[in-house]
Amino acid sequence: MCIFITFGGLSLAKRNYCISEADFKRIQLFNYVNYESVIGLLESCLIKEVAPREVLISPGQPNNAIYIVLKGRLRVHLGPLEADPIITMGPGDSAGQMSVIDQQTTSAL
Repeated sequence: MCIFITFGGLSLAKRNYCISEADFKRIQLFNYVNYESVIGLLESCLIKEVAPREVLISPGQPNNAIYIVLKGRLRVHLGPLEADPIITMGPGDSAGQMSVIDQQTTSAL
């Protein structure tokens, strides 16, 4: 499952929104994928607005979704949320793909 995430301010008609070709081209995960070849898949993806400090993935938990940032910033932590993030992701970046591919539990939050 693919879930596009946004951190406020993006007006989406959740059922009628499809990722534009311009947004699609910014998604690093799909660098070598033709937009027309996956438009049907993109139309079935969910859109989720994420609240500040909301945890999408917890370490050691199963995960079956790839999260792609459309707008805003996503902080990745290996420890508590109070600790500094190991990376901050922005539009076009994705999270969760490794646990979807290898079907192992997640390692970061």
